[in-house]
Amino acid sequence: MITDLLDGVAPLVTAADAVLKTDETVTVSLGSDGVGRLERHSGMGCHLRVLKDDRIGMAGATDGRWPQLRQAALDSVAVGPLGSLLLPAPAPTPSVHTADRVALSAGPMQLLDLAKSVARRIEEDRWQVDVWAERSAGRVEVANTRGVVADYEQTLVGVGATILDTKNLTPIPLSLQIVGTSWPTGLDAEALVTTVMEWLSPATLDRLPSPDPVRVCLGPRAVRALLRPLELGLLGESVFDGSSPFRDRVGDVVVPDLLTIVDDPTIAHRPGSRPIDDDGVVSHRQSLIDRGRFSGWVSDLASGARLGIPSTGHARRRPHTPPRVAYSNLMVGSGETPTAEFLNEGEVIVIEDVPIPRGNVMDGRVTLVTPWAYWMSEGERVGRLRSATISGNVYDLLHHVVAVSRESQWVGAWCGPSLLLDGIEVRVR
Repeated sequence: MITDLLDGVAPLVTAADAVLKTDETVTVSLGSDGVGRLERHSGMGCHLRVLKDDRIGMAGATDGRWPQLRQAALDSVAVGPLGSLLLPAPAPTPSVHTADRVALSAGPMQLLDLAKSVARRIEEDRWQVDVWAERSAGRVEVANTRGVVADYEQTLVGVGATILDTKNLTPIPLSLQIVGTSWPTGLDAEALVTTVMEWLSPATLDRLPSPDPVRVCLGPRAVRALLRPLELGLLGESVFDGSSPFRDRVGDVVVPDLLTIVDDPTIAHRPGSRPIDDDGVVSHRQSLIDRGRFSGWVSDLASGARLGIPSTGHARRRPHTPPRVAYSNLMVGSGETPTAEFLNEGEVIVIEDVPIPRGNVMDGRVTLVTPWAYWMSEGERVGRLRSATISGNVYDLLHHVVAVSRESQWVGAWCGPSLLLDGIEVRVR
């Protein structure tokens, strides 16, 4: 189908490429009233990009009307940017497992059973529980006028719960989920339920048990939020346009040597896995931070056209928006210390989750506020703090990291360990 689109435009342009994505999504939700609800959605999106008269044009469509899409892309050339578009040539792609047979065949009843398996484990009188399960299945096709033609199936399965503690004077909903390309196992569902129980069960503390400074353990979800400025700073466009703090620092130590960060789209059965990106560039593992040293960045063909840098195979394209750079499976390297050792000695404030900072935080300045923080003593959760706040510059805070956990956790397409920090200020109430 996508080759028909390119065949019709190739004689009229210098170069062209396109990506076509189809998807069918089924969602089952189970409310606190016990009533199940079903939603279905099928969609298609295509993005066509052309180079003509040294200008780049593009257009998108959510239907199969290729003549109109081709004409829209050609018309956009008149107002498109000047530039080049060096398309990749055909090359062998890695074998990457992006779809699961069980997920492909799963229907509403299997999703309802999955949702019920979570809901019945966390039923309690004082909690209002809403559970959902979702399965998405589709295909991605990529092609260009240099001869690249590739496609792969893709599945995504998620199950999550939103819980409200109705007897808390200041109720705060807890939303947790697990997402992957494979059908969740019983152990996956049990891990989700265990996390819910661990987070909601401790009583809220009216005051701190001790006024003395304590160490802080950031769980993987909180680490993900803390490292958001690094993610922005490692985008190739920001590195080369000067907005990133890593500009001209390849090979330099930019963070403590306890940290290693890579992006790997070739890992089996993860949400960001793919054999080829939306620009037709073959996927490969990309080192970003190697034991504290800045070792690379992520970019796409559009970045290369503007800044003269090579694509690393990290293009994401949607029908009606310009191409953008996107991580695939971003991973922070684990350490050598079991997480239990962080928690079993003395007092520790454990911060389990923090909302991802919004806006441009590339300079590293963040204020992280969360209700999911706990006082632990000798490995026991004494209680939950009403609120915990960490403010400062991420690059300064990282110098307070004294240990990285041996265990890592996947949060969607992000994977990372827990971090133990000493000597930072946490405002609590």
